[in-house]
Amino acid sequence: MSAYLFNALVDPSAGTAISAGSKPAEHVHPEVKDAMAELGHDLSDAVPQKLSRELLEASGTTTCVLMGCGDACPLVPGRNIEIVEWKVPDPHGAGIEAVREIRDGLRERVEAMVAERGLKRRTAA
Repeated sequence: MSAYLFNALVDPSAGTAISAGSKPAEHVHPEVKDAMAELGHDLSDAVPQKLSRELLEASGTTTCVLMGCGDACPLVPGRNIEIVEWKVPDPHGAGIEAVREIRDGLRERVEAMVAERGLKRRTAA
């Protein structure tokens, strides 16, 4: 959810978020799709992917936001990647109200991160 929220808020020239997990599910959970659809985000084509060293190397990332997976962010030799840890409950199996709370909390964190870093925001179409 946070990657979609980030990408909807930030101008692509300032940064792009990639969603990956240490133990990705086979599909995006329906309750997550429903909660994000309420904000106009279509996750129907989203496919969970494994957080790997190769993914980090290919992305050129400078920041890796972990959400409760501890030391699961792979190291990339020669790259200084900032690790940010957000403790976030797993939305799998949670009811829609709980998923909305998780989504809204993530949105607040993403907005705060964007503001703190002075990232250029998308302009309204």
